[in-house]
Amino acid sequence: CSSDLIDDPAELELVAIEQVQLVTKSGPHQAGELGGGGFLVAGEEHGVAVLHAGGRLDGGTIEDLDQFGEQVSREAVRQGPEWAAQKFGAFLGNGGTLIDTSPTYGRAEKNLGEIFRRTGMRKQAFLATKISTTGEQSGIDQVNSAMRDMGTDRFDLLQVHNIRDTNTHLRTIRRLRDEGKVRYVGITTSFDNAYGEFEQIVRREKLDFIQIDYALDNRNAEERILPLARDRGVAVLVNLPFGRGRLLSRARGRPLPPWAAEIDATGWPQIFLKWILGNPAINVVMPGTDRPEFAIDNLNAARGRLPDEKLRQEIVKYWEQLS
Repeated sequence: CSSDLIDDPAELELVAIEQVQLVTKSGPHQAGELGGGGFLVAGEEHGVAVLHAGGRLDGGTIEDLDQFGEQVSREAVRQGPEWAAQKFGAFLGNGGTLIDTSPTYGRAEKNLGEIFRRTGMRKQAFLATKISTTGEQSGIDQVNSAMRDMGTDRFDLLQVHNIRDTNTHLRTIRRLRDEGKVRYVGITTSFDNAYGEFEQIVRREKLDFIQIDYALDNRNAEERILPLARDRGVAVLVNLPFGRGRLLSRARGRPLPPWAAEIDATGWPQIFLKWILGNPAINVVMPGTDRPEFAIDNLNAARGRLPDEKLRQEIVKYWEQLS
């Protein structure tokens, strides 16, 4: 059941499925413009699922990424690469669209390239990755390597990872955009101590996407960054939506509150995700799970009703009383 979701993911042998994300609403782009912004898609009430490949966005540190990116699930090893490819196909078949990865996530990009080769589904994916290094040439080399590994000549979204050497890499990303190799420009962080610099970049630069940590028990981004992004017309991707696992740990075994039915939530993870999606500044939420079948459960957070602002505040009060 959905309450069994955990955010301590391990990479599948080929797919590296572990972070399922939901793209919702229209953000700064037009509703229905999957090819242009990865937001609303016909047949989805609030949005579509997206897949994060490799890494550990919902817990751990930068140093953890290679370690977790190299982990291999026992099931994938037992079942083999065709099983992994089938799981990937099932994900896309159930509305999955956006795939987010990074050169620092172990073998994730090579694995995705193999999956694209086996499934022929590259064109169905809104593909996002990051530059995660310092120095212009090093960043260019990372991008070239990522394109080679994933068998693509174009990224839908290229992000500066944890605002590392931001000015240098934004120049590279914009040049690639002008060359038709990148569609959208973004930056990421998941650390409160980077918010000051992050905010200044959002104010100064013209960006399409930002990625930031935000959860029911971690609402600091609400103070300045989320309102700023909305004012600037920047789409927001949320990482760490389960608060590095804190929310799921505290919710485990607790009955659902009566108001869960009002937002069509069938488990605590869906409540946490719907609470985030109810914020009009949010476009993408990225919850972690270590089992592909739980991805389908997370998809349901993008379906049915979302809480309005009044209910969102009630959820905050309810959760604070539980804690």
